[in-house]
Amino acid sequence: PTFLEALRLFFVGVSAGYCRGNTLQSNRTMMIHPSQRTDSHTLFSHWVDQIKQEWDRILGLPNGHADKEDLLNEFRQAAADLRTTEQNLPSDDELLGINLKFAVKRSPVQVLNRRSGPTPQVDWGAEYGQILIGGNVLDRGFTVRGLTITYMPRPLGTGMADTLQQRGRFFGYRAA
Repeated sequence: PTFLEALRLFFVGVSAGYCRGNTLQSNRTMMIHPSQRTDSHTLFSHWVDQIKQEWDRILGLPNGHADKEDLLNEFRQAAADLRTTEQNLPSDDELLGINLKFAVKRSPVQVLNRRSGPTPQVDWGAEYGQILIGGNVLDRGFTVRGLTITYMPRPLGTGMADTLQQRGRFFGYRAA
């Protein structure tokens, strides 16, 4: 559930960028850092691709279709959540129309690791929305342009508390 929530928040943010015409001046990026193990990067990439395909399909359904209305309600909740910190967010009518469909369809997913050789380079000019998945490559020293959402799933007892706390201090804490 938290992964889907993070994706919805990201796509609402990308849609807002399209509404505002920000897509040529900057990027909006989601970073997914599941583990240092590269197998999990492939798995998360597959999940994101599947979710994007399904959401694109549902958003293409006729207005009033139950599946589309259910999904749009979930995106409305994400927009409401974003409005707690960004009062100037475009209206739901603007956010959840064609701009949301573009955000879902056009945001590429890229795995960044050294599993198959040198780390791939990000083409920041290719699309406004970017989803990057990786481990150590995305750690300290890698600049993620327009980073707005970071998803770092960690099971209990992995000893990552110090790293998570360091990232919290760097990116800023979010009130619960």
